[in-house]
Amino acid sequence: MAAPTGLQNHADELLIENARVYARRRQLQLAERLGFGIHGIVFSAENKSNFGKSVVKIHRYEEPYLRELSIYQRCWTRSGEIVGLTSDSWAPTTSLHY
Repeated sequence: MAAPTGLQNHADELLIENARVYARRRQLQLAERLGFGIHGIVFSAENKSNFGKSVVKIHRYEEPYLRELSIYQRCWTRSGEIVGLTSDSWAPTTSLHY
């Protein structure tokens, strides 16, 4: 895989900052980066108020975000196994709470 360009690094910095803002609004503390790919970056997170664990994914583009959000919503409705799912309209970010 090719090394990231300066433009890609800047884009990742913006994604990470958006994830931090999203986390702060929900009283989450971002922890380790769990993964990344063409659609975004995934972080583990801890809830500051109730010591719960979450996963936060910040998406690069709206279309994959909307597709993934739809899948999570269907799974949550059918199985009830996802404790919580939140999303923001201002940034393509989702978090799962377990």
